[in-house]
Amino acid sequence: MAVVIPPTIRGLIASTLAALLLVLAGGVGTEAHAASASPRAEVLAAVQQARAAHGLPPLDHMADLAGVAADWSAHMARIGRLEHRSDVTAGVCCWRGIGEILVRIPEPDPGNGGRWAVDLWLGSTGHRDILLGSFDQIGLGVVVDGEGRWWITGVLRHWDGTRANEMRFTEQAPGFTDRDTATNPFDGDPETPERFSGGAIAHKAVEMSRARFSKHAATHAVLTRDDLFADGLAAAPLTVDGPLLLVGRSGLTQETIDEIDRALAPSSAVYVLGGQSAISDADLAGLGRDIIRFGGADRIETSLMIANEVRRRYGDTRKVAVARQRGNGSAAWADSVAGGAWAARERTPVLLTHSTRLDPRVARWLELDAPWETVVFGGEAAISSSVEAQLPNPTRIAGRDRVETSLRVAERLGAASADTAVFVDAFASNPWTGGLLAVGLAADALTPMVLVRDGQLDDAVVDVFDACGNARVDVLVLAPRDRVPDGVVYQLHDTC
Repeated sequence: MAVVIPPTIRGLIASTLAALLLVLAGGVGTEAHAASASPRAEVLAAVQQARAAHGLPPLDHMADLAGVAADWSAHMARIGRLEHRSDVTAGVCCWRGIGEILVRIPEPDPGNGGRWAVDLWLGSTGHRDILLGSFDQIGLGVVVDGEGRWWITGVLRHWDGTRANEMRFTEQAPGFTDRDTATNPFDGDPETPERFSGGAIAHKAVEMSRARFSKHAATHAVLTRDDLFADGLAAAPLTVDGPLLLVGRSGLTQETIDEIDRALAPSSAVYVLGGQSAISDADLAGLGRDIIRFGGADRIETSLMIANEVRRRYGDTRKVAVARQRGNGSAAWADSVAGGAWAARERTPVLLTHSTRLDPRVARWLELDAPWETVVFGGEAAISSSVEAQLPNPTRIAGRDRVETSLRVAERLGAASADTAVFVDAFASNPWTGGLLAVGLAADALTPMVLVRDGQLDDAVVDVFDACGNARVDVLVLAPRDRVPDGVVYQLHDTC
């Protein structure tokens, strides 16, 4: 199935869509070889091989396009049929031309799915024209359903040259030292886990920003206190296009100020979370930028202010998430931080409310917004069943504990076909800041975030990632070795 929107001509976007072409795979696949990559990596490799065979350059695999594609593949798997998005430009920026190609294949032989899908696309004139056309970027989404079928979406873009902040999934050396160019913290080698730990938390935030954003590539920055998790959680969707940077009780560090100047274009604004008691105007006076403050009477009101901005920036996704506004110790954040990666990827607001009663301000916001789905993070200890019953079209993402809840979120993010993962220590004294710093990265790379219990992986983690005996998942660890040792990663690959 293929849809293409042609390039702009002198600033005018042609509105003609190519004919819809349906490709349903049947019969028997070609000869198999040993599997060593995720389904998405298989399809991408086959796409690049096909283009190389026709003398064409490889396509850059872009995180923003892959997010759109993964979401649509999941939708098709749920409804059980191929269909195009009603607006193939939705959620896609910065284009001169857009193409969309779809295919569903039965459960393939190991290692053969990518070639099979691409062979089918090449056998259809419409798909072939898109795949071998003038596009320079692609995003792939592959969802494997319960019957082993692959639902594949490819979104291709002829880039218009603006906004370079989307992470490219290219082989890069690990490290966080380049001052002008973003560096992918995943080195592409599942046998060597990467680690992000050490130093003050504000410094970690700067290093994560350097890893994600090239010079002047971020559209904004988000500033929050390093000891107040709730505001940072509600702002998770805003960290897709801008870094989350942290402010201590003593104010902004010079390193953080320098990073704002490096990552943001001169005209870009800074979002500030919390009122004057959290981050004062005096702390911000030296930035010389427009300041947009979200500081309500309490964290619930602040979350609603942020939600309105998320809707303004990213449009109505018809979804919203609800999380607890406070709790004891790590219970206050654990369910929600894992869900923050989902909210960021979906560009979906996160509303905070009481665990046992729906705040009337949240109820009113939901009434006006009328979402098609309200995702509830955590079990009934986080958000009670009575609160859930008052939410429009609720879907609860929860497990027996915080680790299993993170796995349920990971499943919704497509962990079974993921080739990267972020591990966060779930039981350290104050690990939420590391988790929130990783939310944008996880959304960039379509990477599930997994909570690790006492330096060991739960058996369920291995089952969800389906990595038994196959070292294919490249892991970034956001914790020191004494909390999450390297052996945890090897456990993921070796335990059956």
